[in-house]
Order: sequence, then C-alpha cells, then structure tokens
Amino acid sequence: MNKPGVSTPITPEDIEAIAEETNRLQARAADPANSVWVSANAGTGKTHVLTRRVLRLLLAGTAPERILCLTYTKAAAAEMSTRVFAELGFWVTKPSDELQAALVTLLGRDPTPEETRRARTLFARAIETPGGLKVQTIHAFAERLLQRFPLEAGVTPGFTILDDMVARQLLREAIDDTLKEATSTDTSPLANALRSAVAFAADERFDELLRAALAKKDGWNMSCGPMVTMKSATCKIPLTRWRLSIGKRSRSGRRKHERQSTGRARKF
Repeated sequence: MNKPGVSTPITPEDIEAIAEETNRLQARAADPANSVWVSANAGTGKTHVLTRRVLRLLLAGTAPERILCLTYTKAAAAEMSTRVFAELGFWVTKPSDELQAALVTLLGRDPTPEETRRARTLFARAIETPGGLKVQTIHAFAERLLQRFPLEAGVTPGFTILDDMVARQLLREAIDDTLKEATSTDTSPLANALRSAVAFAADERFDELLRAALAKKDGWNMSCGPMVTMKSATCKIPLTRWRLSIGKRSRSGRRKHERQSTGRARKF
C-alpha cells in the first residue's frame, strides 16, 4: 500500500500502455472521416496529427487545391508544409515494401491498390497545384481574402500590410514631429497637452506614457487630444528644456540606429 503523498513509480508496461493510447487517439484525430478538436501542450504531436490528416485526405482522393490548413505562426506553417512534402517525397522514391509499411502505419490497415498507386503521384500533383498546397497562417489567409474581395470588405483595393518594423519607425517619426511642434510655442493647445503629459512621466518613461495614451485613443477629444483636460497648474517645467531634450533624443536615436545598422552589416 502506498503512503500518502508518495507517487507510484511508472513501469515500462505503463509507458507502453500510454503510448498505445496516444497512438490510438492520434490515429482517430487524423482520420478525415472524424470532426475533431485537438488541444495539447507544445511539443506533444499536434503538428504530427495535422500532417497525417492532410496526408490521409490526399490519399483518399481530395484535390490538393481543395485543402486549406491554417496555423497561427509562420514557423508552424513552414514546419507543417515541410513535413507533408517530405512524406510525399518519401512515397515517390521508396521501394514498394517500405511504401506499403508507411501506408499501413498511416491508415492503420493495408492500403488498397488504388491508394498505393495514388501515393506515388501525390508529390507531383501537390507541386503542380496552382498556388501550391495551402498551408498558411490565419493572418495570411485573411489578407488574401480581403485582397480578393476589397470592395465587399470595405477596404482599399491593392492595400499592403504594414509590418512591425515599419510601424515602429513611422510611430517614432510621428512622435518626434508632434513633440517638436508642441515645443515650438508655449501657448498652443499641443503645448498645453505636453505640459500635462510631462507631469505624469519622467523623460525615461515618456514613450511609455505615449504608448498608453495611443492604446486608448478611441476616447480622445480629436480637437486637442485627451491631455488638455488634465489639471496642469502645478506643472512648471519650461518647454525650452523639452526642446533640448527632444533634439538630444532625436540625435542619439539616429546614432543608435546607425550603430545597430553597422552592427548588423558586420554580423551578416
């Protein structure tokens, strides 16, 4: 009898039973005849199951162009596509006995002569499919859908997606331009907004304050921004100090960017 709080050692028989149950459940999830929802931790075989499901769909006669696999990350999409084509390439090049064994493992039964014949042709069919086998991120799929039907979706035809690096650069330029405008005079609404803002953040936290404000921009008073309504009578920081600070930060930012660019050039 086990003592309370003491776990029972796992035996080889237990491990074998767990492996058999896992294989059974994965085979069930990979069967295209079943509608399934797979939830599991990272590295436990979700991509393996999805790959087997795609292979079984192809083996059952589904045209490659009628299969759509959506993932969340580009890395997962690339990994799954690589696995599918690696297995299809294996089916083309291996001897009949090895192909037979691979199909038995995939299907859980002996393949039919038609399935064996089709397995030899699937790699070429998938390669020759216009647009390729569609394994992509959900973001890429949504972008493609919007590009095909821009008017129905209410977006500008021919739009492009703003990547993170360009977005950060544009935001930095917009912030610097706005701060320069705010410090060009002491009486404008923008200058008053800056006085209010600096009362809530030191120089090293100013960008953090701006990001927080931008995250809630839906509630702004667009005539002068949300900061103007804040009480700023006690804020006595001269805007001339901010003019100097902004100039220094802009110059240091450019020097930092140049050093990073040089470092990247040397690294690669």
